[in-house]
Amino acid sequence: VSKAALVWNGAWHVVPLGKPFSGVGKPDDPDNVSIAAADTPTSFAFIGDFYDRFPDEDLDLASRDRYYMANVSGVEYGSLTAALGIGDATAMRGAFVAGFDARLKLVARYPQPTTAMLWRCVFSVAASRRPCIRHDLGPGVAYGVNSRGDAVGDDEQFLHNQGELPVYSGSPVLWRNQRALRLSSAHGSAYAISENGAIVGVSDTGAFIANAYDAKPRARPLDELIPSLGNRHVQAAFGIADNDSILALVVGKDGKRELAVLVPQRAEH
Repeated sequence: VSKAALVWNGAWHVVPLGKPFSGVGKPDDPDNVSIAAADTPTSFAFIGDFYDRFPDEDLDLASRDRYYMANVSGVEYGSLTAALGIGDATAMRGAFVAGFDARLKLVARYPQPTTAMLWRCVFSVAASRRPCIRHDLGPGVAYGVNSRGDAVGDDEQFLHNQGELPVYSGSPVLWRNQRALRLSSAHGSAYAISENGAIVGVSDTGAFIANAYDAKPRARPLDELIPSLGNRHVQAAFGIADNDSILALVVGKDGKRELAVLVPQRAEH
């Protein structure tokens, strides 16, 4: 929605115009705002994005060198709002927001490597001027985070698609204590992490699950853990709840694709 962002949970919440993005854009402030992630009905992250436009070709090189096509993000915790700065927020849990920086510098004429990012927000009297601290995690994109600050994503350095399908040139990654741990040597990405450290995502061979708190976290095919799967294949896993239910894409032998919720079986005592 142009110049307004909304999140629905029984009541409307509107991100105020001009805040917190007033004066933070280069060379202009964002034209549109959209909700990127939500943790509670009153805690959410949002992105101020720019229309796809470039400066006039007759600008001098010095001016072009300063021109970035970059989104900016912000957070709202109840009545408290703060700008995160340049970058795209993708997930939020507790005090942590995950995302990436994929700014495009016009003078380069080539895509710039993406940087996975983690923000930690603490609203207090001491931190009132700068409540959110940014941490660059390294090359890649962070798609999920939990309240411990464990982030997941991939170490792909460029964002690109081929037709309708994403092309993965990176591998699934867990950032634990801001240190990158590869979950697999296969191409793919981790999309979500639960509070107990369960990680789900997709690789060349299909959906996987991993445990962030293993000594050496490794991706394990989800197909191996579902005895009732039959002739179906779990192609991708997009999200995991704290009760370990998984949102997944399942493909049948006939090629039919369906969204499914995989519910763990609990042992009876």
